[in-house]
Parts: sequence; structure tokens; C-alpha cells
Amino acid sequence: MARRKARRSLKPATVSIRPADGKPLEIRSSTKLQELAMQWSYVVRNRGRWTTDDSAREALAARAVADLESIGVSKDEVARLAAAGLIEVGMRFEQEADGWETRVMPWEHLLHFATRGRRRNSSLLVVRHLERDSPDFANESGAPLFVESAPPAFADRFWFESERYAVLTPFGVDIKSADPSLKNPTEAELERAVKSKTPSMIHLAGVDAHEGAQLLELEPDPDRRDGYYVCDAAKQPVVVEAERLAKILNAAKRPPRLVTANVYHSGPRIAGLAVAHGAGAAIGIQDTIDNTLAELFYSIFYQ
Repeated sequence: MARRKARRSLKPATVSIRPADGKPLEIRSSTKLQELAMQWSYVVRNRGRWTTDDSAREALAARAVADLESIGVSKDEVARLAAAGLIEVGMRFEQEADGWETRVMPWEHLLHFATRGRRRNSSLLVVRHLERDSPDFANESGAPLFVESAPPAFADRFWFESERYAVLTPFGVDIKSADPSLKNPTEAELERAVKSKTPSMIHLAGVDAHEGAQLLELEPDPDRRDGYYVCDAAKQPVVVEAERLAKILNAAKRPPRLVTANVYHSGPRIAGLAVAHGAGAAIGIQDTIDNTLAELFYSIFYQ
């Protein structure tokens, strides 16, 4: 498959690597950072090639150190990051085309690999902070919104009952007597539900643009954009692209405090853009994940 070419940012941006116990490192966006963002995204998407291969992981660790050095992070600074335990990666958002590489880069994997040989089995948590003006959020006690979208073309492959239970019952929702889930909505129905309910939390379950393309046996497309499948008026599957989806999720007068997505490839753009357009925080999946593990994560998280 051909790889997508890195596109230029309209405006340069800065990403700040902030170890919990030390001075932050500032990295300016550049052509090199754009190239690395695309390359590391490709590495992560194809992790089946290295997850069980020690020599491949060692090679990636060395590559991560060299790549960080190429954008201004020295080996001494990598050693300092390795001792931090917690790193916040901060970037500014004005529009999607500005500094996109600072958000698309899988910093979690890059920093884990770069510090791997220096941490001696100690853990490293990497979190992201998207810097923007903070709006007034939906009432903390507001109802949650569980959205499950598997249009009829996918229906026999997905089952959401246990996930729905795991997400909604911690909020006191009795799904047996009154299931408030939004099931297989159209784009317009999803937007109306968000506007009318002003949910404090929105959870997306279903099919992303890339997994859906595989299930529908569409031709490979290196320019396929991240998105979420919903139904059209005829109940056929149609993709809502990530930025449009983010605007829909924030369509209420007050944005949700939290957006979560048990949807493949929802981390790089869907979650980030949900925050960029108003949500207080978001959790997504970098590329793919074991479905049972993802459901277990959200079950524990919401408990």
C-alpha cells in the first residue's frame, strides 16, 4: 500500500514535552517533524511486526532516540524524560491544518521507545494537553449519551450489550427498564440528540472509517480520512469525517465534559478534535486494539 505524503502545515506550531519533575522541552513544527509523524504512525499501525520481536523493539528504541535527536531532543534530555514517570505533551489548537503533525505524532509510542532502555522496567505515563480557550461545560450531573453505530451492513459483526451496561450503569442508568442509547443514528439524528440532551459525557461505540472500509471490501486508499460510520436515510453506511463528527459532539449549548470512543483509529483525530472543538477531555484508540481488552478498560474506567 502506498503511504500518504506528509502535507504542509498552514502555520508553524510548537509542541511542549513536559516531564513532571523538570523543565519542558519545546519542539517547533517542521518538515522533519511532519515526516516523523507519518513514519511513526505507520510503525504503530503495523505493530504486529514488532510486538513479539525483541530485536525489532530494540531497533525501534534506537530509532526513537535518533529521531528525537533530529528534532532537537538530546540523549541527555531523553535520559531526563525516562526518569520523569509522567510526561505531558502540550500543543495549541487553532485549526486542523495548523501544526497537524504535533497532534498526529504518536508521542506515547515514540517516548516509550526512546526511554525504554533507561527506565529499567519502571512505568512511563504520557498524557496530552490540547491548549485552547475553555468553554462552560455541561452540568456534571447531566445524563450520559451512549452512541452505538453499526449500520445494517455491519450488524452481524457487532454486539454492544455488555459495553452499554459497563458504560451506563455507573451513572445509575437502568438499561433494562429504560435504555437511553442512541442506536444506528443518521448524522442529523446524532446532532439532534446532542443538542437536545446536552450530555455531560458521550461514548461512541461502532465502526471507524478504516475498519469499515475493510469490512465493505473497499479499495485501499492512502488518503482515506479518519471518521465514524453512521446510517444515511436509507440505512446504508456512510462516514462522518473526524472534524465534522467533533463539531456534532459539541453541538449542544454546553459541550460535554468527556468524550470516549471504543472505536478503532479514534485517538489521532477523533478524540483530539473533540477536545479542540469544546469537550473537556477525550479518550480514543491509537489504531486497533483487542475488543475484549478495550471493553474491560472502559468498564474499569467508568467504575
